[in-house]
Amino acid sequence: MSKTHLLDSEIQQYVLHQSMCSGYLIEHITHCEDCQQKAQLYRVLVEGINQQVRPGFDFNLSDLVMTQLQPASTKKVVYNTFIISLITVAISLGSSVFYLIGSDLISLVSIIKPMLAYLLYTIASCLFLFLLLAMYIEFQRKMKTLNFS
Repeated sequence: MSKTHLLDSEIQQYVLHQSMCSGYLIEHITHCEDCQQKAQLYRVLVEGINQQVRPGFDFNLSDLVMTQLQPASTKKVVYNTFIISLITVAISLGSSVFYLIGSDLISLVSIIKPMLAYLLYTIASCLFLFLLLAMYIEFQRKMKTLNFS
């Protein structure tokens, strides 16, 4: 008999899956009375759990949940469709303008004086940063609404 006993997880493995246990584990349990008693307690526990009646609802849960749900809003679908079509039109117009007068636009940009180009770049950068900040503030506001803060 060994001076050290098996861990509870090893005894549970022996009780539940004896065919998958190592030879040492099986040999220890056959010779150790304490581990045999623990294994017997786990067997009784497993049998008791298996004899329990499985819980079940006496009503149809999916019907109750479905009655609580609100129908999908068609307004949101129309709004999303409008936004997608607006983006599509903008991209197609921008592409067609660049296709038709792209070479002229490139020569126009090369003619513009550098100071005007830097001014346009500065305005565009400031506008981009302003819109980015506004989007971040709106995101934070929505997050606070979700967190109920």
